[in-house]
This record gives sequence, structure tokens and C-alpha cells, in this order.
Amino acid sequence: MPEASMSDDKSHEIFVFIKNRFHGSESLELESMRDLMLSGDRSHGEHMLSKRMMQAYIGSYWRHFDAQLPIIHKATFSADTTPVLLLLAIMSIGSACLNKKRGSDVTGGMRLSNFLVTHLRWAVFMDAGFRAPAKLWIFQTLLLLELYEKTLSTRELHERAHIHHAT
Repeated sequence: MPEASMSDDKSHEIFVFIKNRFHGSESLELESMRDLMLSGDRSHGEHMLSKRMMQAYIGSYWRHFDAQLPIIHKATFSADTTPVLLLLAIMSIGSACLNKKRGSDVTGGMRLSNFLVTHLRWAVFMDAGFRAPAKLWIFQTLLLLELYEKTLSTRELHERAHIHHAT
């Protein structure tokens, strides 16, 4: 899908962002997921954070989720110009949908998605774009986060969505 294409530079930017900003020290499960995500050879197409898999997550978002809740304007979407935090929200939903569609945890999908979403909300709150007047992509990211937490996530994340609903 053309809207899922991404440059090597953007893929690397996302990987570095996750590596530097998302730490798994909150629990052993999150820490082990972080270690799994960051280990291995990203040039191998099956690595969960390879460029190929990132594109698969974005494509899955457009194929399985966007038609039901079109929050992002597909015609003008470009992964290379989309802020990393919004892309991570899209990839989280796409990864979860990809795994539900295939009927198994092919990409570590739900664990990957839950890891990203667990850290994503705080990263959005800390971003300069969150301050008034907030940028459109901030609202889109928060909407996608809430939808993920309410419909696709763990009970803990679902309850967190209730706490931050007013945001």
C-alpha cells in the first residue's frame, strides 16, 4: 500500500525513539518485551521493528481499522512526514489488528502494541505539541490511544483510558 511506505531514515528514527524513550522498567513483562524488541537484526524482515514490519503495521491499520473510524486523512498521509508519536499509535493499532486477522501472535503483536501504548500516552503529554494550542496530530494520537485502550488492550490499559478520558 502506498500509504504504508516509509523511508529507511523514518524507520530508524522510530527505532531510536523507542530505544531512547521507552523503558520497560515498570514490570518484568515490559522489560522483557523491550529487550526482545531491541535485540536481533533489524535488517531481517521478520524482526518486529524492521522497516518491513513497521510498514505491515501501518498497512494493517489502513486495511482493518481506518474504514471503521477514519481519524487520519488517508489521501494526504505520508509516514515520512507524520510525527513519530502518531505513527506509533497507528502502528500499535495496526499490529493488534494484524494479529487478530491472522489468528495468532505472529509479530508479538499484542505484546508489542501494549508496550508501545503503555509508554505512548506519557510521551504525548511531554511533547511540546501538547501545549495550547495543541496540534491536530496530538488530538489524533490521543483519540487513537483511547480507542486502542478501550477496545484492544489489557484491563489495566482499559482502566487507564477511563482515567484519561477527559484529556
